[in-house]
Amino acid sequence: MPMPDALRNNLSETRHASLALRRLLRELGADEALLRRVVPRSDERGADYVHIPPLPLDVAQHLVRLLPTPPAPMPHP
Repeated sequence: MPMPDALRNNLSETRHASLALRRLLRELGADEALLRRVVPRSDERGADYVHIPPLPLDVAQHLVRLLPTPPAPMPHP
């Protein structure tokens, strides 16, 4: 369900990303129990991230097939 701009603007970037990921996973057939466990988090240093529980194999395979090419390796900090 799309969010009104006024509500979207009051969300943190991490919260917005977790909601967008929930929508994507829902479209891929993930069940509601899994979706409720996709949540924004931050660590003790204040770094933001999105917690993603283990995905069912079919959902993970579908996500990979959505990529136009294999992703490039990310540089290590």
